[in-house]
Amino acid sequence: MRTAIEDIMSVSEREQEMLVHRERRMAIMIAAYAASSTKGANHDIMSVSEREQAMLVHRERRMAIMIAAYAASSTKGANHDIIKERACIEHEEGKLQIFLTNLIKDSILTIQGAAKRMNMTEEVFRSKMR
Repeated sequence: MRTAIEDIMSVSEREQEMLVHRERRMAIMIAAYAASSTKGANHDIMSVSEREQAMLVHRERRMAIMIAAYAASSTKGANHDIIKERACIEHEEGKLQIFLTNLIKDSILTIQGAAKRMNMTEEVFRSKMR
């Protein structure tokens, strides 16, 4: 007789465990649904998940801004290097133009030859000589 009662009790314990397990799974599913969506579920769970979502979105935006800022700053550095290099080239071209102008004044080189070396037309070279 005792075994029958124990069997009935153990069956009900198993059923209770299954019910508890089902409730936990349901609670997890509701929380997951509330976290992924603003629809349904308990208002308190929804409010918490909305806050968490807002924090996540805020974090993602901050990360995106930081990545964009880093990319912009690295590009700025690259642009600065290009500008610096261009200034050096222009400085060297300026020295070359002065050198060629002096050769023209000393009648060693013609304006046509100097303009050709500077990849300019004669008119442009003459305007820069002054």
